[in-house]
Amino acid sequence: MNMINYIGLIGSFGIGISLIPQTIKIYKEKNTEFLSLYFILITMISSILLLIYSCYYVIIPMIITNCSVLINSVTLFFLLKC
Repeated sequence: MNMINYIGLIGSFGIGISLIPQTIKIYKEKNTEFLSLYFILITMISSILLLIYSCYYVIIPMIITNCSVLINSVTLFFLLKC
């Protein structure tokens, strides 16, 4: 595996876990006052589209990343609606 593949994997991992701290914080504090519905919807739609793209071209780091982002976005969406 060459250096560019490692860079892609590390970047994908970073993006994939980027929403986890926010999701945990909102879940624990039960405060969605500053959470934007538009942010969540745009993130969900984008991750679905990128998931389709990455599955079509079988880009494993992008598949993993967008699955993680989609799961966190859906979780935030349901926390916002509760």
